Amino acid sequence: MKSQVEDLTSKNEEMNNKLGDLNKKVEELNTALSEKESNINELRKDLEEKEKELGEQSSKLEKTEKELNSMKPVQPTEYTSEERLICPSCGCVGKDI
Repeated sequence: MKSQVEDLTSKNEEMNNKLGDLNKKVEELNTALSEKESNINELRKDLEEKEKELGEQSSKLEKTEKELNSMKPVQPTEYTSEERLICPSCGCVGKDI
């Protein structure tokens, strides 16, 4: 009976040691997980800022394109014959253009 008690006591100590090691690993993994979560949050914030900047740049680009389009010379659109053009803005014909 004493030998059984001693065997069970030694097994109990081994299990406690293994439990302690596993608890340490769990703590390490929890620490790594919290670090990764904080990195993810930082990256999300950066992504939101970049998306906001991208939106601003897109609106500036659209505005600039509109300004450029308004500065383009008007293309003749109406032909009276193959030789004569009519100005779409004022209606001038021939040499008056």
